[in-house]
Amino acid sequence: MLSFFTRKKFLDNIFVNILGSQPARYLLAKIFYSTKKIFSKVPSIEQMNKKGFVLIENFLSDDEYNVINNQYLELIQDKNFAVNYKQEIDKKVDENIKITHVYLDKKTAGKYFEIFNLKNNIFIQVYLERIENINNKVIDLQKTFHYDTFHNTFKFFFYLNDVTNENSPFLYVEGSHKFTFRRLFKEWLLSIKYSLKKMSEHKIRDKISVNDKIKTFTLKKNTLVTWNASGLHRRGDSIEGSIRDAIVFYTRENPFKIFFDK
Repeated sequence: MLSFFTRKKFLDNIFVNILGSQPARYLLAKIFYSTKKIFSKVPSIEQMNKKGFVLIENFLSDDEYNVINNQYLELIQDKNFAVNYKQEIDKKVDENIKITHVYLDKKTAGKYFEIFNLKNNIFIQVYLERIENINNKVIDLQKTFHYDTFHNTFKFFFYLNDVTNENSPFLYVEGSHKFTFRRLFKEWLLSIKYSLKKMSEHKIRDKISVNDKIKTFTLKKNTLVTWNASGLHRRGDSIEGSIRDAIVFYTRENPFKIFFDK
């Protein structure tokens, strides 16, 4: 049962899921993460622990920002590297939104060195992301609240243009990354639905409550947002013709890595 100790979102066996394997994985991942923090030399960030996110304005100097922004605008339109996200993943294109991605790798380094240099850690995945709203006729699943996975994992959004309520602001439920018995039960229920093919691992949706505090990230350009992707979040609404430009950094290591290198 080595898959129990991987970062795989759910296990495939209906019987082990009924017995509670997913709640156990969720609980152990939280315990292992807390244990890792105790022995780690990395300082704890109070806001990240409490709310699940950290916001840094004016992240780069004006000169650095201008260099990165100019290369971004050139690279995001370079047909040698830019691909439509839905074409790459789902082999189809949404009718309401166009998402353009460029993954930073050795191929982009030669011509776009400055922006490639942002990727100074081989374990961090980095890609450019442009979100364009074509129309609002089709439901976008990313606009419903969801968890990326069951364990603590982190993403970074570096925004190249101003983000308003009109161009897909990021929304996050404060504190939703923390351990709760409600989430423990939810993980059990979702794992059973997954085994019964009632849902895919890419559609882990949830509903917010009236007591949830939702942070809407309307921001100025040159702002970095770091957030725990195990918390509830969604892509915000947008108007037709709007564009949001960002660079996305993410890591999703095995939550049991400190004990199991699988």
